[in-house]
Amino acid sequence: MAVSMGELSLQGIRVLDASDSVAGQFAGRLFADHGAEVVLAEPAGGSPLRSIGPMAGTGDDTRSLLFEHLNGGKQSTVLDVGAATDIEPLLSLARSADVVIVSDAELAAQIERAVPSAIVAAVTDFSSSGCYASWAGSELVHQALSGSMFYTGLADREPLYGAGRRASYASGAHLFIGICATLIERRATGASARRIDVSVHEAAAAMEQNFSTQYSYNGTFPARGEKVRPKGHARCSDGWVVYFVRGGQWADFCEAFGAPDLTDDPRFSTWTDLVRNWSEASAELNARASAVSTAQVFEQARKRKLVLAPMLTLPQLIGEDHLRKRGYWQEVDGPVPIALGPMFRSTSMRVRRDRPAPRLDTTTAFTEERHTRPERSAPARDRPLRGTRVLDLTSAWAGPMATRLLASLGADIVKIEGPTRPDSWRGEVRDPPGRHPYPDLDPGDRPYDRHAWFNAQNQDKRSVALDLKKPAGLDMALRIAEVSDVIIANWSPGALDRAGLGYEAVSKINPRIIVVEMPAISATGELAELRGLGPTMEAMSGIAQLIGYPPDRPLGSGSAYLDPTGALHGAAAVVVALLQRELTGRGQGIEVAQREAAMHWIGELILDAAINGSDPGPGGNSSADSAPFGPFAAAGTDEWVAIDVDSDDAWRALCGVIAPELLADSRFGDHAGRVRHRQELDAAVAAAVRPWQKLELADRLQRVGVRAAPVQNGRDLFFDPHLRSVEWFTSLHHDRAGTHEYPGLPLRFDGHRLRPSAPSPCYGEHSESVLAQLFDLDAATFEQLRADGVVIDEPSGRGGH
Repeated sequence: MAVSMGELSLQGIRVLDASDSVAGQFAGRLFADHGAEVVLAEPAGGSPLRSIGPMAGTGDDTRSLLFEHLNGGKQSTVLDVGAATDIEPLLSLARSADVVIVSDAELAAQIERAVPSAIVAAVTDFSSSGCYASWAGSELVHQALSGSMFYTGLADREPLYGAGRRASYASGAHLFIGICATLIERRATGASARRIDVSVHEAAAAMEQNFSTQYSYNGTFPARGEKVRPKGHARCSDGWVVYFVRGGQWADFCEAFGAPDLTDDPRFSTWTDLVRNWSEASAELNARASAVSTAQVFEQARKRKLVLAPMLTLPQLIGEDHLRKRGYWQEVDGPVPIALGPMFRSTSMRVRRDRPAPRLDTTTAFTEERHTRPERSAPARDRPLRGTRVLDLTSAWAGPMATRLLASLGADIVKIEGPTRPDSWRGEVRDPPGRHPYPDLDPGDRPYDRHAWFNAQNQDKRSVALDLKKPAGLDMALRIAEVSDVIIANWSPGALDRAGLGYEAVSKINPRIIVVEMPAISATGELAELRGLGPTMEAMSGIAQLIGYPPDRPLGSGSAYLDPTGALHGAAAVVVALLQRELTGRGQGIEVAQREAAMHWIGELILDAAINGSDPGPGGNSSADSAPFGPFAAAGTDEWVAIDVDSDDAWRALCGVIAPELLADSRFGDHAGRVRHRQELDAAVAAAVRPWQKLELADRLQRVGVRAAPVQNGRDLFFDPHLRSVEWFTSLHHDRAGTHEYPGLPLRFDGHRLRPSAPSPCYGEHSESVLAQLFDLDAATFEQLRADGVVIDEPSGRGGH
């Protein structure tokens, strides 16, 4: 794909970033990257993020790398942004903005009333109603509540905190997507401004929707360290690799690890045997791994097209030839001389990542020319992307979640699946080896229509089953593309072009088409051919080796966290391109290299390694800013409560609830002492916490000002009292899977959650109706396509990954 050095896609849009959070400033940075004029409103002492580490420089030139990462390309103005103060100067600037981003619901309401012409977008820790509404959030609190912490770690160890500020980045991405969708609507229809709300709590929960969906289906939930799928980690002679075995690849994995004798082991002779005996199989592989290097097994995996990757350290990531040759690292003319590259690349839009974050108070007003909104009087849409059609060629998690987000915004999603390769998250077509994803643990006679994971990510879509290898099947897909706005696919690099559905081919018949491809590593470069899934992308991004037990047991996330991360980036690429098309009338091809985009979620840590030479290993459950910090065992089996004490006041409040006698211990009298004696501190807190019920204690602590939360599993998520009170779940009836409750998405427009109205489709359920609607295809012609094997009724392949 030829990368454009042309226009900035959002030039002429004005954004006032009055937020003081990672989430809000990340959303603002995405606008700045694509050419919007973004002014950061800060208090006189500067945004609180200016003082959060890691830091670079010395003395007056000390810079927060987190602030630099989130605010490159913005201007700064000093304004009092508190809702309880005189905000007229802020309102005055807001009146000349298209978008205002804030971190306070009350302030958002004030701006909304005073400036009805602006889109007001608020990102807060919790929604303004519900039993957690008054709780204080932190990254630890949100990870604990979301289910990700419970599932990360080893079965016989404590759950683990994930690296970076992932909940905040997730909510910032959701906010950006929602704002762009609203801007598209305003350009297309002249609709009035909307109020947009996202809570970090709900955004984090949306990243782990499989846990509560599985519980809804059959009353079970995933356990930390379980071995129910053929994936794992192996310690080679010089480092760790992450791998995922697909059907038909066991012999190749055995060869790659120098263990050919395992190929004929009767315990692993069939796919079903391998999956059901995976605990033994992975132990055998891991035992052989110590005899080979990461480079050796990685090279073998590349030759055999296996899903395997080394866990890269941050210095290895920075020194990687592939990223350097792709021109990923950006030179910045500023005190921090380097920045991460673009989150996606395009044939026609330019991304600016080469500008530094502003010094305090560099402007007092917007200065660039503003786009004028066309005078239109089309009726308001019930959802901002209503009228947009998306041809969905994605599979598994990242792509389908991206199109689920677009469906929730009102897009018409037409999902094409093939006969031998249906969506892999439908699972095995026949006799699946595992029962955990199915209603009442029963796969039924059409398991591919009953899989909880597929049914959680494909609501409000229409399924068309076509054989694209037949000329008539490809012709039908091209006809759908001709009347679509977007094509999105997460196929391997080059596959879409080879199939005849790439941007170059489709743009000839539909010049306004937007084609988004989501390769695991990239579309070009020496590593482009790597097969990737969430765990291996996380390993290659430098994230996995940060998550684990110190000093040398990296694990990565329990779930395939980089898949929903990629979903957010894929959806963001679509809405940016649609917005640019509203402004220019042109379509484009876009590459969302999922690994490169995900690196932004630990951007400040990567900059720390690049500038200060840091080389962090697995962080466990520790924080330089808080002590105690992490999960503590509560009453029951594998029940935990997360506690985050970041001040002396919070320490005194914690002791007042669980152990007043600890206040007399001089070792813990101040933050420095608590950090210095962290091991003894954790032991004392653990003993005091053990008798408590986790939710009861978390609520008691929150009431006295201590950041705390229960570490929730899938059952807890399903019954979470706050999520229940804010209508997070929607009950949908599926003809094959039955009636179940499905978790939601965090975007709210004008106070209303975007809830699904239709269940995920059965395989090929809408083939006839879609073709009839789009092309007036009569019944006889459709039956002929079916007889010719162009339209498919049932998949014939094995299915699954």
